[in-house]
Amino acid sequence: MRNGRAWVVQRGLDFRTKPLVVFGWVLGTHFGCEVGRGDGLGHSEVFGREVEIRIANRAEKLRAGEKIAAVDERGWHAEAPVGASYAVATRHPKFLKAKMTYSNHRIGILGGAGPLASAEFHKRLIELAATEWGAFQDSEYPEVVHVSHGYPGLTEAGLVNMAAARDTVTHSVEFLKNAGCRHVAVPCNSLHAFIPELREQFGELVLDMIDATAGYVAKSAPDRPVLVLGSGSTREGGLYDGALAARGLSRLAPDESTQSRTNALIAGVMLHGASEGLDAALSELIREVAAPTTSVILGCTELSLIRPRGVPNPVFDSTTALAHATLGALAG
Repeated sequence: MRNGRAWVVQRGLDFRTKPLVVFGWVLGTHFGCEVGRGDGLGHSEVFGREVEIRIANRAEKLRAGEKIAAVDERGWHAEAPVGASYAVATRHPKFLKAKMTYSNHRIGILGGAGPLASAEFHKRLIELAATEWGAFQDSEYPEVVHVSHGYPGLTEAGLVNMAAARDTVTHSVEFLKNAGCRHVAVPCNSLHAFIPELREQFGELVLDMIDATAGYVAKSAPDRPVLVLGSGSTREGGLYDGALAARGLSRLAPDESTQSRTNALIAGVMLHGASEGLDAALSELIREVAAPTTSVILGCTELSLIRPRGVPNPVFDSTTALAHATLGALAG
C-alpha cells in the first residue's frame, strides 16, 4: 500500500505450469510483471481476478488459488499452498542478514555545491537503496550524514578560487570522518579538483565521482567519443581526461560558445531549479553540438536536475553514477 493505492502484479512465470501471483511494487519491477492499480479500498481487479489486499506486519497478503513461490534478487519471497487464502510476501532470511551489515554503514554527503544538486543526490541514493538494494523498512536504509556548506570561490563557472574553497572542503571531510562515516560522497564535479589531495590525506574515504562516471560510460558505450558538459573549471582542468583515457575513451572538449551556454544552464538551475524550459534548452544544446555517435556526460550536478529529451545520444548522469558507486562501496 503506497500513497493510498494498492499495487498487485500478475505474470505467467511458470513454476508449476500456472501463472504466478505475487505482491507488488518490488517484485513487479524485477520480474517485469504487468501491473494493475487498486482503488485504494482494499480490492483490485487484475486481468479479471479479484484480489483482496490486507496489511499485516508490513507484509502484503494476496488471495491465491494455486501454488505460488518466488524469490527475487532483492529478497522478496512469496509462497502459498494450493487452496490457501493468502500468499504472504516477506523478506528472504539470507537477504535480511546481508541487509543488517549494509545498513550499519554510514555515508557522508559533502553537500551544498549546490544545495539543490546535493539534495537530488541524497534523493537518488535513497531511491536506489530501495529499487536496487531492496531497502523497505526505515532501518534497512543506510545511515546518512549530510552537511551542506557554501563554498567560497565556487560559482556557476566552477571552481574559480581553489584556495578559498580548500579549507571548507577539507574541514567538512574531517567532520564527516569524525562522525563515523565509512565513505564520503562529494556530489560536485568541480570540487573533484581536490580529489588527489583529499585521497592523500584521507585515503579511500572520499569516493571519486569522476572515476565512477567514466567507468559507467565505458561499460555502457565503450566505442564512442565523449562530450563532457560541465563547469568551466571542469573543462579547463581536464577533470575527466585521465579517467576516460584510462578506459580507452576520448574526451571532446566544448568550445567557448558551448561552454557559455552550459554555464547559463547551470546558473538557471541555481536560480530557479529545474524547469521544462531548461530541459528544452539542454536538449537543443546536445542536438546542436554532439554528433549522434557521441556519448554525453552531464558533468555538473546542477545539470543532473535537467532532463534532456528527444536526443539521439546516450546521456550519462554523474549524480546517478555517484549514487551507484556509493551503494556499491557500502556493499563491498
